Amino acid sequence: NSLVDCASVKPQFMEVMNEVKGQLRCDESAFDRAWALFVRSFSWYSGCPAVALFIAKDGRVAVGSMIESSAYNPTVNPLQMALIDCHVQNIPFSDLEALVLVEKRDCCFTYQGHLQVLCQCLPRQEDASVKKELKTLYFAQIGRA
Repeated sequence: NSLVDCASVKPQFMEVMNEVKGQLRCDESAFDRAWALFVRSFSWYSGCPAVALFIAKDGRVAVGSMIESSAYNPTVNPLQMALIDCHVQNIPFSDLEALVLVEKRDCCFTYQGHLQVLCQCLPRQEDASVKKELKTLYFAQIGRA
């Protein structure tokens, strides 16, 4: 079972992904993976599913979702999972071009602040003293308004 009303939420999710697609060159199969993770996001305690996509300049996409534990402290948020996926795929943080976070609307908490702090803390690739900034930071809440 899913905490997500798939019929009503998937069009909103895909609208966000289409916006991302329009701005960046990336592996589109990652959007299907992200949707599958969002729907299966293990957030049975909070009821707040979320998914993060970290898009590298070469088009690779690291994806992470919410994984809660009944003990709470081992809970891993979607941003942490996406960072781990970067490591697994050997994507240097300095190569990231965009960070995307999609959450269920009207939840008891949000990772938007974490996303903004992470964006400021990630290393940037230096090239002839010109600092490369993240191209895009996306945040969306979907579901019933």
